[in-house]
Amino acid sequence: MGSNVVHMTSDKAKNWEVISPDLTRKLLENDPEKAEIPGGPIQNDATGVEVYSSIFALEESPHNEGEIWVGSDDGMIHITKDGGESWDDITPNKIIPFQGTINKIELSSHQAGRAIVAVYNYRNDDPKPYIILTNDYGKSWKLISKNNGIPSDHFVRTVAEDPSKFGLLYAGTEFGAFVSFDNGSKWNSLQLNLPHVPITDMEVTQNDLAISTQGRGFWLLDKINILQEINKITSNQNTPHIFKPEEALRTSLGGWRSGGIGFDNDISFYLPNNIELDKVNMSIKDQEGNDVINLKESVEYLHDVDYDSTTIYGGVHTFYWDLAYEAPEIQKDFVSMYYSARGGYGPDALPGNYLIELEIEGVKYNQDFKVSIDPRWNIAREELVKQFNSAMIVKDMIEKSQEKLNEIRNISDQINTFINLTKEKDFHEEIKESGNNIISKLREIEENLYQNKIETSQDEINYPRKWMNHITHLYDRITTDDQEPNDGMINRLDELKSDYQKFIEPYDKIINGDLKEFTDILSSNGVKGIIIN
Repeated sequence: MGSNVVHMTSDKAKNWEVISPDLTRKLLENDPEKAEIPGGPIQNDATGVEVYSSIFALEESPHNEGEIWVGSDDGMIHITKDGGESWDDITPNKIIPFQGTINKIELSSHQAGRAIVAVYNYRNDDPKPYIILTNDYGKSWKLISKNNGIPSDHFVRTVAEDPSKFGLLYAGTEFGAFVSFDNGSKWNSLQLNLPHVPITDMEVTQNDLAISTQGRGFWLLDKINILQEINKITSNQNTPHIFKPEEALRTSLGGWRSGGIGFDNDISFYLPNNIELDKVNMSIKDQEGNDVINLKESVEYLHDVDYDSTTIYGGVHTFYWDLAYEAPEIQKDFVSMYYSARGGYGPDALPGNYLIELEIEGVKYNQDFKVSIDPRWNIAREELVKQFNSAMIVKDMIEKSQEKLNEIRNISDQINTFINLTKEKDFHEEIKESGNNIISKLREIEENLYQNKIETSQDEINYPRKWMNHITHLYDRITTDDQEPNDGMINRLDELKSDYQKFIEPYDKIINGDLKEFTDILSSNGVKGIIIN
């Protein structure tokens, strides 16, 4: 802890010892007026703004034990490498103001002896930005904020270095945020939607840039992997690029599943120019190379991708993945108390390695990323594998039943068409009798599989539940919790498999028998037959 000296405790703040001399310019000794209580003449104040010769910045080295850097509000910087036994004055007197405030010392996680320091001097009517850099424990310093991007009247309050990228620097000024991709040689605005207010501190944590402001709360620049890889774009602007996503976390945070996608796992890519949409394919694949999500088909994930019916536009795009496989394909009007077509969801992805594949005009660009289990979960991966395998079995059963249902409805529609079109023909009655017989048998299969009367989720109370209601209920139960299916779920799965086979068994007989006779009648009268698929 700092005052005008450094204090240290080794017993959880019960006792403190002073481990440094006065590390300030001791302005109070030479200017007694600075020692007076500020404010007045009507009312004094205690804001701390006019407390002089105090330590404003104090940082411990992330590399070396006993190494401490200290900066004062009257322009001095000191360092100790032996826990306070000795201190060295490393103040760069020639490049920062004599009594400037050392407001932030950022010690690099990349290199011992490297520090980036924010200094301001606005209290002495000097609004210029001062950011200084050393790579040798303060033996030499360099001013990295003069006439290179930060306006000359934007004094700097804070700096930070990205722990994932050497030389990627962030600065907070009195009026906004800036970023340097080249170790401070140039600065660029990072304002985006941030209010134009003083930025009091910046820290990179969990691959996010956390920002505190004076009067407008805390802000977070979420997932700064694009900034970390921007040099790959600027050095090769004509090549598409997929930015490395951060590790995705399979977790239960976020509440119950509503069927909508989450925005926790964003994946960004760069296109150098506009490209025709039919020449682009985007997908996420598992480690065996199987498609998990085809992003051209599942367009709900393309929330921040700039495209229209013909073109995907050049620039940086972001899509989002909720760590789920594609939802089962079911009838668009299906709704039940537990599952519906409008709120469908796929099985959750297993922890492991995945691949983002972007194919443009036949050229493939890949980027791998990892999905991990929430570290707070006490669950074995084998349990999640059993859950996933069971969910995929049920999903496959649902989709096969829906394909069969589509065939049944398609055949029935075609038969009705032939019955209506042959009303004036002398073979109409034969067509009608044979066709209605097939439709009746197909309807019986459909009514065992699907409840057509349900229009809202609560209608399951009013009408008997059919096989589709039961199988989607089981699917919901298996996929809702992050654990392996229990014995009851497995037994129910076996029952529904058996029920499906029993319900669908007459179908082949109808196709190979009744429908063949029907098409033979059509053919004998010069009419083309039924198209099953």
